[in-house]
Amino acid sequence: MTTLLIIDMQVGMTWPKAEVRNNHQAEDTIAKLLEDWRKRKAPVVHVRHISRTPNSPFWPGQPGVEFQPRFSPLTHEHVVEKNVPDAFINTGLERWLHARGESSIVLVGVSTNSSVENTARTAGTFVLAPGCASRHPSAINCS
Repeated sequence: MTTLLIIDMQVGMTWPKAEVRNNHQAEDTIAKLLEDWRKRKAPVVHVRHISRTPNSPFWPGQPGVEFQPRFSPLTHEHVVEKNVPDAFINTGLERWLHARGESSIVLVGVSTNSSVENTARTAGTFVLAPGCASRHPSAINCS
């Protein structure tokens, strides 16, 4: 079965409202995919960025670190916390997938040119472009 891997759909990714970004429909696409995966009882993994920088909106305990409400994991869905752009580095994600015999993933989320790209490179998988978005590089601050 194919696993849906949702990258960094956190509240802090909505601050400030990104006027200079691509694919403003990414969130709707991700929500539809998540609904489909849940209906089929297929595996879903939610990835959350936890910053090592105290003033970051992704610092533990800050409201920005929480998942956006429509992407909140269900109790049986796996959550991975990462400190670097790649969801496979120091997280146990590869072990979790391997233990379940999962060899196929669909990758969506933000930011395309950071966490999504780095995770896709490690996974050696394809990215579902309509389910990804990125801000102009000068507007990205995911420390």
